[in-house]
Amino acid sequence: LHRTRISALRQQHPHSFIESDAGYYLDRSKNGVLDPGTKALFHSTRWVAEEDVPAPTTTSRVRRRRNRTTGRVVDLGGGDEPTNDGNHPKIGQPTSVMDGVVFEEAAEALLHHVEQALAPMKRSNDVFDIFLSTSSENGVGPRLVLRLAPSEGQYIIQIHPQERTMTLTSPMSGTYTYVLSVSDDTAKGLEWVGLDDGHKFEGMLVRDLIRHCNGLPSF
Repeated sequence: LHRTRISALRQQHPHSFIESDAGYYLDRSKNGVLDPGTKALFHSTRWVAEEDVPAPTTTSRVRRRRNRTTGRVVDLGGGDEPTNDGNHPKIGQPTSVMDGVVFEEAAEALLHHVEQALAPMKRSNDVFDIFLSTSSENGVGPRLVLRLAPSEGQYIIQIHPQERTMTLTSPMSGTYTYVLSVSDDTAKGLEWVGLDDGHKFEGMLVRDLIRHCNGLPSF
């Protein structure tokens, strides 16, 4: 324990804080007797029952146990992240919208939105051809393709209705997968964010385009 923390505990509990070879104890009975049923061991940053102190572990799992004396559930720590039971996304992952109708409407709106945003850039680039397909053909979902000069490559925004995802394939950054998610900004409603880290789709597209094209999309 840090010396400052020990000193603070001594000041806060002058009659019940006890130091021994086994550790630092707080005698809850306040009678100077270390009763196994009432004493607590200061472990890490939490006060927990001595019997609940976990053994060292290499896993990141959060451990909890009920105190047999008080009945109180104690967080034993053991990791920086909560466990994932399969029903909730991991920290950093967005919660995606899985309703099929909502997804398809938002996907079609996205493709038209990107087409309109890119259109003004045609005047500033020698080769800047936009191809939009809003229907699924031969198992391929709706997509928007932006073809640049042969040396610059092309961008493909592909909708995947079955997976409820969208992918951006960029000649600058490779392929990223996006999901439709509820925005933190209530005014925006829904937005497309990276599946792995929640980055914004529009920001990624703009960042790559300005690296080798003239002008900016009008998002």
